[in-house]
Amino acid sequence: FNNPPIPFINYQPNDSVCDGNFIELTSTSPSDNQWYNQTGVIAEADSSIYLAETSGYYFVRVTNTNGCYSDSPIDTITIIDNPFKPTFWINYDTLISNSNYPLQWYFYNDTVGVPLQNATLNQYVVSESGYYFVVATNEYGCTSSSDTVYITSYNINDNNLSFNVNIYPNPAHEQVNIEFNNTLKIDKIIIVNTLSQIVKEVNIDKNLLNINEVINLENAKKGIYFMKFSSKSNIFTKKLVIN
Repeated sequence: FNNPPIPFINYQPNDSVCDGNFIELTSTSPSDNQWYNQTGVIAEADSSIYLAETSGYYFVRVTNTNGCYSDSPIDTITIIDNPFKPTFWINYDTLISNSNYPLQWYFYNDTVGVPLQNATLNQYVVSESGYYFVVATNEYGCTSSSDTVYITSYNINDNNLSFNVNIYPNPAHEQVNIEFNNTLKIDKIIIVNTLSQIVKEVNIDKNLLNINEVINLENAKKGIYFMKFSSKSNIFTKKLVIN
């Protein structure tokens, strides 16, 4: 008996894609296909097309009615990791991200994210209220987006009258006490220095109504700091001095 013609694999869009996407592998044989990878037979993969979502090597086997078969040459594909999800916070009128990847800041215009002109640094000064997010891109062109946060006019102007918090002692030394009524669903407190570096981050149970939190400051140097109280839709800033 004769073996069937050797099949070949075509792939789209190419042999490497970013995580979350797939590579379409197509056999030159229209029928009698079975796909394999480095672990063996791929279950339920017997059509002429297979969508690969994991890195590794692949080949396709074509078997005729006599049980004779031919294997394609092995093709290796790569799924590239996306960059770490970027985060950001607001310091007065400035959005700040500590991501190590190249960035692009976006503003939501209705339902579409619009890239902001000349907004590719770790900081961006906001000029209007609205939804903002930032996208990180690695060397392979793979991207990750931050959460989208609505920045209101009182965030921009540092008008925190709608958020009352008791911070004491202030100036602080080895620890600081924080008390507030959590009707605004604050879920995180971030302390940053004047270089916008995070020195402390505390998660808050947003379902608790009355918050009494003691934050240890033993390792913090003397100086001026900013406390960021963040909820799903807002970020409030308070000044903290450590002696």
